[in-house]
Amino acid sequence: TVANISGEDMARDVLHEVQQLVDSTNVYIKKKACLAALRIVKKAPEHCETFTDRLGKDLLTERNHGALLASLSLINECLRSEYASSFLGALRGQVPAAVRLLKQLVLSSKMSDNDVNGVSDPFLQVRLLQFLRLVGMGDRASAEGMNDVLAQVITNTDSSKNAGCSVLYEAVRTIIAIESEDSLRALAITTMGRFLTSTRDNNVRFVALGALVHVMQRNPAEVQEHHSTIVDCLKDSDYSIRRLALLLTVALIDDANVRIVVPDLIVYLGACGEDAKEEVTKQLCTVILSKAPTPEWRIEMCLRLLKVGRQHTPDDFALEFIAHLSRASPEVQESAIKSLWEVVSLPFDAQQQVKHAFLIAGLWSLGEFPQFAVSMGVGPEVVLGVVATILTNTTDNLLKQYGLTAMMKIASKYPNQTKAESVAVFENYASSLDCELQQRALEYITLLEEFPDLAAYSFDAMPPIEHVASEADTLANVNVTVISQREAQQQQPKPQFLDDLFGGPTVPTGKANPGPSSSSAHHDLDNLFGGGPSTSAPAAPPPHQSQGGVNHKPRGNDLDDLFGGGPKAAPSLPVAGFGSIQGDDFGDFNDSSSSSAVEVYRNDKVIVTLLATRSSRTHGTLTIRSISKTTLTNTTVFIAVPKTSSVDVKPLSSTTIAPSASVTQSFDVTSPPEKVGSLMLRIKLEYVGSGQESFIFQVAHETK
Repeated sequence: TVANISGEDMARDVLHEVQQLVDSTNVYIKKKACLAALRIVKKAPEHCETFTDRLGKDLLTERNHGALLASLSLINECLRSEYASSFLGALRGQVPAAVRLLKQLVLSSKMSDNDVNGVSDPFLQVRLLQFLRLVGMGDRASAEGMNDVLAQVITNTDSSKNAGCSVLYEAVRTIIAIESEDSLRALAITTMGRFLTSTRDNNVRFVALGALVHVMQRNPAEVQEHHSTIVDCLKDSDYSIRRLALLLTVALIDDANVRIVVPDLIVYLGACGEDAKEEVTKQLCTVILSKAPTPEWRIEMCLRLLKVGRQHTPDDFALEFIAHLSRASPEVQESAIKSLWEVVSLPFDAQQQVKHAFLIAGLWSLGEFPQFAVSMGVGPEVVLGVVATILTNTTDNLLKQYGLTAMMKIASKYPNQTKAESVAVFENYASSLDCELQQRALEYITLLEEFPDLAAYSFDAMPPIEHVASEADTLANVNVTVISQREAQQQQPKPQFLDDLFGGPTVPTGKANPGPSSSSAHHDLDNLFGGGPSTSAPAAPPPHQSQGGVNHKPRGNDLDDLFGGGPKAAPSLPVAGFGSIQGDDFGDFNDSSSSSAVEVYRNDKVIVTLLATRSSRTHGTLTIRSISKTTLTNTTVFIAVPKTSSVDVKPLSSTTIAPSASVTQSFDVTSPPEKVGSLMLRIKLEYVGSGQESFIFQVAHETK
């Protein structure tokens, strides 16, 4: 009772008494003490060695059946613990005795009180097989001594009774776990195959499937011969059997049978119960995307799964399908549009409504490739009407967004037939409470009515969608240059301590206001310089030039999104160097008419100098001079200041720097009275030379 109800502390308190009782000569007390010790070991496994030292030497010489079973159960539990390595070697010496005892049980012709349905003492056989498996794993010498007796267990045990099946199952698990002979492993898998053909007991079939799952993890080829039997288990009425059969079926798919098995699984998906559809769909999504023999076959199977999977198909699968379709040949794209049109053009009812992933793929495809639907004899106004019907009847905002964009793409390609109807639909969403839908509708109306040529250009066919490199791949290509503190001090002989850079009181500040000609967006760089909001602004490009694709959409307070890109994603541009360059000679800050430029950053392509003057606020000019032999393009400068200041960044004089030429970046920094005379900046410089390059450096100065 104490062993059952005690906690970890109480288990340690009674440990000494239990140790003494384990050595008792009274077999009944010894049995109960071993069972109590088993529960103590589960709660305090660090005491395993105490019991194995007491029981290990005379483990298999115990004559009392109950005491022997209890002792084996205790030893097996100790072997499963994390401390087993300290006494495993000693217990391996008991393997010959365990083999002899197991052989006696298997070959015994005598009847005893411990036999069950003609199987000689199945409980002790199971415990012995578990012991052999635990001590034999990873030890070839021990495994060689077990091969003969394991073969005898497999061949001499009656599998027509549950007791015999339990012994066979443990024998198969042991054969799989240890380094057994190939012929013995084949015999074990054949035994599990016989279990699968048993229709009288689902428990036996479930156990057999579970054993084959373990075999699959080590050698899938050994299970391949039972593939047809496993597929038949998919039709079983028991859900647990169907689930294991599905896992095995998917695991057995390879290049040789993928074209046969996947279509059969899609057919099975349409016939199986609702409780299994989600799991089957999930497995099929993985197989189709990872093991497709050809791109054309992948597109075909994706379409079939999108139709049959209904609400169980994840939206991510539809996005993968879209990416693959965008890279397919025109013939495959045309075939896919025909297949999609057969279903999308049906009346929009409840069955259509639940096919969320299919509708995403259908709306995108009809918007991107309406010419293939038109080539079938369907007018563009009919295609637009189908999209408008889905858009009107669905309640999902994501589908509405896809629908609006699809209508816009169709209207930009066939304005004469579809413009009026498209504008009418867009006007319905111009007052939508959903900001995204309202913004799209208003933008599309403006483009269609006022800038038709721009609309046709903007909504022309997309380039093929390429997969984005993973974060690991991106980081593997990053060239990191570390600048030590000593090197930074050598560059500037009089460094200033930046005690205020990451501290100071939190003072609410406004965001940078770009100049009249600036088109730059604001960046929310919270926590850039410390525990509160900070202010930064990117350099605005000249009015006649774009910003080279830099995303200036505010992203909240995610530090990972410091200079663009989404949260939890690898940086869109690699950081090739990171250092802290401090300077104390930016000219005479007390004299706004006298100042000198100071070099604040240098690499093999550019030299950056800073000229700063102070009056009511600090005015700075960064000069970026190219020392590269090639022209630098898409130049962008981002400037961030501490939370107590604000920055106003002017347009960059040019985004292109010819060899030996220079561009300038002007900015104004406004600081509170107590910070006047201080200039603290974090600057990010981006440009395209031999490739996209990005650098971050820091500048700080305080006047006295």
